[in-house]
Amino acid sequence: MDWLQILLYAFSIFLVIYVFVFFYALESLITFRSRLKKRTLAISLLLSEKKDVLLSMLALMEKDIKDESTKEEAAQVRWLKVNKLQAKEIENCLNLLSSLQKRLVLFANNNEHGKSEEFLEYFDILNDLDANYRKTAAIYNSDLLGYEYWRKTPLFRFWFFVFRFKEIKRLP
Repeated sequence: MDWLQILLYAFSIFLVIYVFVFFYALESLITFRSRLKKRTLAISLLLSEKKDVLLSMLALMEKDIKDESTKEEAAQVRWLKVNKLQAKEIENCLNLLSSLQKRLVLFANNNEHGKSEEFLEYFDILNDLDANYRKTAAIYNSDLLGYEYWRKTPLFRFWFFVFRFKEIKRLP
């Protein structure tokens, strides 16, 4: 064997290893992306439940609320579409729902509504939904770390850019 054959043999072995590692990284990236989609759907369901509970709380107190900004927020929440949210939309939706939740709890605590048993049940449900959201968001963010790890692998970063694996932002 002359030196050119040895060089070609070594290069072909390196190329085969590169291709195998590339397909492993691609499979891992696709797996993490599908997990992120499942987590996004779970978060959409949690936000949908939170919206329903907030609207039920609002129905209890609606005749007593005189603040126009609370009524405007309630109207925005009524028309809010939380089915199958994208990761970019989750933060805006969460901010709107949390703002209305704070207003309703503050209003109820300053009136007789805060002492009613029905309101306390809704309040407990909201606390459970918030705890479940935090757990789901933590799992989402940990899966996102795995996704970003494989997406930013130095040997394959260019190829993943070509295949349009884009950066995804963390959830709050």
